[in-house]
Amino acid sequence: MLNDGAVGFTSVSVVQKLFNRGGEFDEISLRVNKNIAENPAALEVFKQELAEKLRDQAKVIYPAARGQLVSQMLATYQLGLTLFSIIAIFVGAFLIYNAFSMTVVERTREIGMLRAVGMNRRQILSMVLAEASLLALLGSIIGLGAGYWLALGLIRLLGDAITSEQGLISVPRKGCYKASQ
Repeated sequence: MLNDGAVGFTSVSVVQKLFNRGGEFDEISLRVNKNIAENPAALEVFKQELAEKLRDQAKVIYPAARGQLVSQMLATYQLGLTLFSIIAIFVGAFLIYNAFSMTVVERTREIGMLRAVGMNRRQILSMVLAEASLLALLGSIIGLGAGYWLALGLIRLLGDAITSEQGLISVPRKGCYKASQ
């Protein structure tokens, strides 16, 4: 089943007429015998013989060549995602800095009291950094867990949209339906 079962069948001439293709094909996919498909040397010989017969009329490629094009497109997409990740980390670091500077400003009275009872600047800095480290550790653990589960859901969602099963379907040529009166 291709395209989740939403497939229509018609003759080649009808499709060529609908899309103004004349007598031309854009692509022909071949499924070779199992003994040729499982033997790389035999498959290469088959490909070469087919290419020699077709000459300049068509290009004979493996399905993997199409996969390389998809890989190049995904690499470009990955580069864009990396750029957005760097921007997100920068924005996140700025927000965290801003949040902790506001915390220190709001706690000036508390910090002043601690200084009055004998804490020095290094101890206060250590206290603020320890608090920030604890919050960073908890935030990282929660973020990694949430990101992992969201990624699993996204993989399932996209996996169903991208992959499809192929099955052999035989369609009788004549007499499959009788005209109703």
